[in-house]
Amino acid sequence: MGDKYEKILMIEGGAPSARIVESILSDAGENGFHLEWVDSFSKAMDRLNEENIDLILLDLSLPDSNGLNTLLKVQDKAPGLPVVVLIGSGDEEIAIQAAYKGAKDYLVKGQMDADSLVETIRHVIKDSKAESEIQKQRKHLEKRVEEYIAELERTNEYLYGEIEGHREAKEALKETTRQLKDQHDFYLNCIKSLPHRFYVIDAMSHVVLFANTTVNPNNHHGHTYCYSLMYGRNKPCKEVGYPCPLEKVKRTGGAAMDEHIHLDQDGQTRTFEIHASPVFDNDGNIIQVLKHDLDIGKRNFADKERERLEKQLIQAQKMKTIGTLAGGIAHDFNNILSPIIGYTEMCMLEVPEGGSVWRNLEQVLRAANRARDLTKQILSFSRRSENERKPLKVQLILKEALQLIKGSLPSNIEIHQEIDEACGAVLADVSQIYQVLINLCTNAYHAMRRKGGVLEVILTEQSIDSDEFAANLDLCPGSYVKLCVNDTGHGMESKVMKRIFEPYFTTKDIGEGTGMGLSVVHGIVQNHGGHVSVSSKPNKGTSFTVYLPRIEMDRIDSQCLPKEPLLRGNERILLVDDEVQLVHMMQQMLEHLGYYVTARTSSVEALEAFRTHPERFDVVITDQTMPNMMGTELAQTILSIRPDIPIILCTGFSEAIAEEKMKDKGIRKCAMKPIAMNDISKMIRQVLNQKSKV
Repeated sequence: MGDKYEKILMIEGGAPSARIVESILSDAGENGFHLEWVDSFSKAMDRLNEENIDLILLDLSLPDSNGLNTLLKVQDKAPGLPVVVLIGSGDEEIAIQAAYKGAKDYLVKGQMDADSLVETIRHVIKDSKAESEIQKQRKHLEKRVEEYIAELERTNEYLYGEIEGHREAKEALKETTRQLKDQHDFYLNCIKSLPHRFYVIDAMSHVVLFANTTVNPNNHHGHTYCYSLMYGRNKPCKEVGYPCPLEKVKRTGGAAMDEHIHLDQDGQTRTFEIHASPVFDNDGNIIQVLKHDLDIGKRNFADKERERLEKQLIQAQKMKTIGTLAGGIAHDFNNILSPIIGYTEMCMLEVPEGGSVWRNLEQVLRAANRARDLTKQILSFSRRSENERKPLKVQLILKEALQLIKGSLPSNIEIHQEIDEACGAVLADVSQIYQVLINLCTNAYHAMRRKGGVLEVILTEQSIDSDEFAANLDLCPGSYVKLCVNDTGHGMESKVMKRIFEPYFTTKDIGEGTGMGLSVVHGIVQNHGGHVSVSSKPNKGTSFTVYLPRIEMDRIDSQCLPKEPLLRGNERILLVDDEVQLVHMMQQMLEHLGYYVTARTSSVEALEAFRTHPERFDVVITDQTMPNMMGTELAQTILSIRPDIPIILCTGFSEAIAEEKMKDKGIRKCAMKPIAMNDISKMIRQVLNQKSKV
């Protein structure tokens, strides 16, 4: 683009329409436009080989090209250039389709005047520039996140590197665990705030600091007014989207809602709820306002989108962002915990059991195991799975879910739980059962947060023998696992209870709920062949009851098993891990068990050592995530040299291991870090016994 003119390329097959545009833009010379006209698609392709074009006016009915394919070919030839399509009267439907394909706006031939043409061109060019700025800001944010993660890794390395005594190790581990939980809560709240078009507004300057990617003009038929929403960063909030009840939030210190009615260019009326809620600093001052716009007008549009939104909500509420971040942090955190647990176990073997040193070491080991369990909980909550149903014990998931939400509840809310440890199993998807538990407990919390109360969670088995009772519950007679989530909150009237499972229906304050939580619960329970019901009265609390079909499987004894002796051996092991500290610890542990260990911190060096003397080793233990060559790649190469060698694969990512797939590749065992000495000793003997049977 030059210093003076905005260069516009008009691809128009009709001379009369082209002359009209030429006439308008020639009269608008003071606006800084320079128009170039070509009358065919082939000429346009030649012209697009050159540079210095800021906007394209495209006729979708050219002599040598017609329809939406014309738009797609132009976008393919000149990616990134904004396109405004020119249509005839009555062709608004194709304009809407063009908007979904990436057109920035449209103009109707014979109906456009100088003001609408000039304003549309200026607005689209302006927003295209803003888009480039948004991309820069996004890259900057991504870089900041990477720097933050790197700083966290350096901090953890420093903390654990400085630990010289057992008391210091316990305190450092406690602090790291707290930081990890704070990160989880922060990203969880962020994702929960992103069900619709979402903005972060500075409370003092009223400037928009962030507008999320859901603010997309393609979702709204490509109308021009959406561009200020899409690229509204660092603009006053009154210029971005619809009015924000910011002053109301600042005045009351709580959430607020306004309603805005908008008339589209096609004459359709759309009604929006403008939700806003405050963000406080440590001193209780409002520093930012979170705002999102909810389209409640076009129910037909919502119906078309409902199926897609319901699938997205389940995964969106589990936070894609925190899932990725938690996985990366957990991998490094598990690598840190591994030497702590390993060295502690070896030290406990060297001192008299029951003495003061042994008891101190036992406390360190317990703290490390609690940190390991917390990492597993975060990974379980953020794990993505698509209808992966398997037998599971609801009581185990329920305990983990309650432990996760305890830290976020205020002190005026108590949790009472009655969990039948002997409850049978259900066939269900782990992540979806998590969604049911978290949504029901969160709903109870919102009902009690102002006055406090008791959150009661009960898990039992129930047999439904009566056909009449089963018919009332829409269930077949049989045995069910029954989950009750009760609260002592404000309750609700019968007319509200009739609608609570409807999508987008909510009684929460503005900015506190999407109206989809209970709808998601209902859908998940129904898909699992169960039933969910609710009973409530105003000021008497609310009770949700979930029935899930119980399946037959052997009871699992939940009592602690007696301590087993360590299994020892004298075979030769090739140990591979890129973490030097972890390799040293594992080598000592395995040598303590009697094995002869060859350790390598490079997968390439390990492969070379095995390739040189493949008969020298009896077992290979390798990490999964390593530079140059992943653990699975190393295992496959080793097995191509010697197919009978047992291989144990270790990882800090729970999602990185699909045990059946690993076995298909020849890997005998998969282990999650950190690995206890007793566990690794049993694994080694198991794979060696399998080898001897073969």
